Parts: sequence; C-alpha cells; structure tokens
Amino acid sequence: MAVERDEFIRQMRCGAWNQEVVESEFLGDAPTMLPVSERRMLHWIAREMSLTSDATIVDAGCFLGGSTLALATGLAKNNSVTSKAQRIRTYDIFLAPRDQFSLEMINHGRAPGDSVRDLFDKYLLNYRDMVSVHEGDFIVADPPKPSIDILFVDITKTWGLNDIIIKRFFPKLIPGKSILLQQDYNDHSCPWVNLTMEYFAEFFEVVADDIATRAYFFKSAIPENMIRRSLKTELSYDEKLSLMYSAISNSGNPRTEFFNAVTTAWIIFEEQGAGPAVAYLEHIGTELPEPWPSQYKNMVIGAMGYLGDVRGLTSYHDNFFVPR
Repeated sequence: MAVERDEFIRQMRCGAWNQEVVESEFLGDAPTMLPVSERRMLHWIAREMSLTSDATIVDAGCFLGGSTLALATGLAKNNSVTSKAQRIRTYDIFLAPRDQFSLEMINHGRAPGDSVRDLFDKYLLNYRDMVSVHEGDFIVADPPKPSIDILFVDITKTWGLNDIIIKRFFPKLIPGKSILLQQDYNDHSCPWVNLTMEYFAEFFEVVADDIATRAYFFKSAIPENMIRRSLKTELSYDEKLSLMYSAISNSGNPRTEFFNAVTTAWIIFEEQGAGPAVAYLEHIGTELPEPWPSQYKNMVIGAMGYLGDVRGLTSYHDNFFVPR
C-alpha cells in the first residue's frame, strides 16, 4: 500500500525493502547485473511510493530488463494509481556489447552489435502493457512528456550520456516529490555521476544506499543556468577535483567514501593519464571495507594501465557496441 511522502522517506532511510520484499515478488527470469537487494529496492519504491496521477517511472539503461521487471512488479501492486498502462518508460540501445561478462549473461549466441530487444520483450512479457520502450542511442532520446516520479539511472557510462540525464530528464523531476536513483554512484568508473550529484547537492537529499545505487529525494527546482552548463567542458580541472574532494568529505559512510576517492582517480586519469592517477590511488589509505572484495584498487589500476590515457578510454566507449 502506497504511503505518504514523509513516511515513505523515513522507510527508505531504514531500508524497508530488506524486510518487506521477498525475492519471488520481483526476480523473474531476466538476467541482470543488478544485485538482488537493488532490485528489491526498485520493487519496493515502485510499490510503496504515492505516485502522481500522470507522472512516470523512467528506467534509463535496462539491459535485458531486470530493473524494468523489478519496477513493473512493484507498480502492479501500487494502489495510488488505477491506470498503469505505459507508466514505465524504458530506454536502452538493446545491443550486445563488446564485453565478455555481458555476452555470457546474454547467452543465446549473441555477438557484439547484435540486437537483444527480443530478449527484453520475452522477459517482460507479462508486464509489457505497463512499459513504453524507447530503443536506440540515448544521446538522441527525448524525455517523457509527463513529469517523472521515479528516475532510475544506469545508462550514464559517458560524460555525454550524463549530460542527457541532466539537461533533458532532471527538469522533469518534481520538487518535493521525485526520487532519483543513481545506480553507478557507489562504483569506480563513472566519475561524472559522483561529480554531478555534488554539483547539484543543494537540490537533492541523500536518503539511502544499496550496493552501487544511491537514492535521492529531489528537494527543489534547479536553476536553468545550472542545467545548461556542461560539467565536462565548462568546469576546470581544479573545479572538478574540488567537487570530488567535497564528495569524499560528504560521503556519509566508509564504503561510499572509498568509492568517491577511487572515482576521483578517473578525473585525474582523464586530465593527466594513468601515471598520476595510479600514484593518487596508491596513496589512498583505505581498501574497500569488508565484506567486499579486497584489492579493489588493484583492479582499477589494471584498467587504467590497459587504457593508458583518455584516448584509450574514449576508444573503449566508442567501440563498446561495435561488432568485432
């Protein structure tokens, strides 16, 4: 049963999904990289949030549909709205990437560049009436016409994709109402996400963390001049570092502090290359807190050594969905 805002936020802070949702309610068959607890959170939010009459739920970056399925099974049980048709707007390129881990998860003999849209439709078969699918490059994607109640972001793997979320989707959030979920916040490889949320910190309130995802309550409207600003090109290197150091200080827990610190290394990498970034990482005094895998920094250092500099990183992103 949907609950009012203050009680809803209180329950989010307590991680109510861990006590109130069982896996059989939302798991389905869709292969996904999202941990069970994150999908449990998505299901609970879509089930318990009091939704506005015409607003939407956006799933930006759904892969094969694991996040969409979690949201749809939650929405199906939400009693705050009667009309649920196409209330979820899903965005994805629906192509198999050049990543062996992802290819093994997709299975079905798919190669890089092959479409996986049919698999998404298969896994969401029982909930397709709730979902409006937007297939293609997110760079040219339009936001929904209605406002957005819930914005789940797992698509901002580059500065450019991050800009689309800021410029086209943030203005659709409802002050004093909407929930933003940044799936790549507690991770190491998307520094623009952490930097973005620190840049807009006065407009969002952190309400929960679950594995990689950080959840925010949208407090107040963002001025248009801030929305229009390109964080990649219009912020200096020193301004970017200052925001990241502020994010480290404001992390709120040791695990997020670690990821904000490691993420900062990618800002250094883009400006100065692997050598200075690795030197920075080696001077971070902590490792990822238990029970998470040890030597996480070594994995990041290895990735930086492989890419070399920002040109290698750009090439990696540009060719991620290109056939071999």
